[in-house]
Amino acid sequence: MLLILLLALLPLAAAAQSITTAGAIQGAVVDSTGAAMPAVRVIVTETGSRAAREAATDETGRFRLAGLPIGLYELRLDKDGFTPVMISRFQVSVGQTVVQRVEMKPAQLVERLEVQE
Repeated sequence: MLLILLLALLPLAAAAQSITTAGAIQGAVVDSTGAAMPAVRVIVTETGSRAAREAATDETGRFRLAGLPIGLYELRLDKDGFTPVMISRFQVSVGQTVVQRVEMKPAQLVERLEVQE
């Protein structure tokens, strides 16, 4: 009898393990012309604990960070030659995927010329 009860409860235990308690963030990064930007450094930081996770965009400019505990986050994107982008204070909820489309602009070139006599 006990064996039958345990076998009956087995599917319920498997279903309970598949319930997620986390969320995700995914997105696409483009330049000012709309072209996909590969190899952009993507850092997502939970604002309370300051715990951070890092990824990079793929060849199509897309990224995904899954398994994020619920909470408030900020997102930073960096690539040499471009101005860093910071997206502050967005909520990640249970089972939710936050989607971001980010446009990065070229960094301003500052040139300084000194003439000495």
